[in-house]
Amino acid sequence: WNKGRTEDAIKAFKTALKLKADYLDALYNLGLVYKAEGQVPQAKEIFLKVIRMSPGDPLARKELEELKR
Repeated sequence: WNKGRTEDAIKAFKTALKLKADYLDALYNLGLVYKAEGQVPQAKEIFLKVIRMSPGDPLARKELEELKR
């Protein structure tokens, strides 16, 4: 997604999540894409979901805190 293929990345991450709903790496990376694209509400929702699924995840917590500022 960092090579300008944002839509392809979003589709790929969503497809991965359809196949395995608890695929945290795909979910986290989807949040990063939304954040990079300025889609803050979507990114927050994704990072919150990661935290609900993995409460001790420091990366998702960090991203969410950055989005709250």
